Amino acid sequence: MAAFNIKLPTSALPSEWAESRKTMRNREGEFRLELQNLISIWKDLPMIEMDEDHLFQDPHCRVNLGELFHGRRQLLAYPFWF
Repeated sequence: MAAFNIKLPTSALPSEWAESRKTMRNREGEFRLELQNLISIWKDLPMIEMDEDHLFQDPHCRVNLGELFHGRRQLLAYPFWF
């Protein structure tokens, strides 16, 4: 059985740990603010009208987006690629 090489954190005095924790909490706060800014930008992106009729095949029939989502007029979709 192969041994795992796990890197353990360094040891520190309580005062050093407290200072490192304070630094980390400040960075987390900055990250949260940046994430909130990015979320705000995503929410402000304009909508587009889909003029194509996208058809989907289920085991029984073909349906379009309106039928698939029971006539709802708005659909939020994010593009992604594999």
